[in-house]
Amino acid sequence: MDVEYLSQFNKRLFKKFLGVYVQQRRIQLELTTEQLSEITQLSEKEIKLIEVGRHQITHQIFDTLRVCLELDPNELINIGKITQVQNIMNLYKEIDEHYPR
Repeated sequence: MDVEYLSQFNKRLFKKFLGVYVQQRRIQLELTTEQLSEITQLSEKEIKLIEVGRHQITHQIFDTLRVCLELDPNELINIGKITQVQNIMNLYKEIDEHYPR
């Protein structure tokens, strides 16, 4: 699964939604940020930044989280689709503001 493909339309929004999903999975698996940090070899600070959508998501980080938290590929695709739709809605809004009827 390619993080660049999933986040191509709006990286900021994708990171935010991915962070929420990562946090939900961590809680479902009853892991603390410290435990997830040990499993993923990421710092606790990085985990917390990912969960709030403020950390750069590289292919390596994405794959590590995907495997360690058993992230559902369908959910990841849905997150990508949501960001794509949001991008289209923002484009329509911008067009509407600049070219009123």
